[in-house]
Amino acid sequence: MPETSSSNILLRRARRLRAIDGNSRLKAQSEIDQGNMKIGTLVWNSIVTPMEISIKDPAVLFTNIYTALQYGIYYSFFE
Repeated sequence: MPETSSSNILLRRARRLRAIDGNSRLKAQSEIDQGNMKIGTLVWNSIVTPMEISIKDPAVLFTNIYTALQYGIYYSFFE
């Protein structure tokens, strides 16, 4: 199936044009946004937001606890 995400298409196009032309100034919008990201935003999006989702939605919390328990039991057999 062909890619339909516009940001991914533009990222690949920018990489391809940089490889052909050698012009390092060609960047996709996602690369520009990622370059301007602060460490606080990165921590918030990767740690705080998933915990917030787990706390607010009981089904997600139950699934997380159940999966952790299953992995714990599974890996205890290999000790």
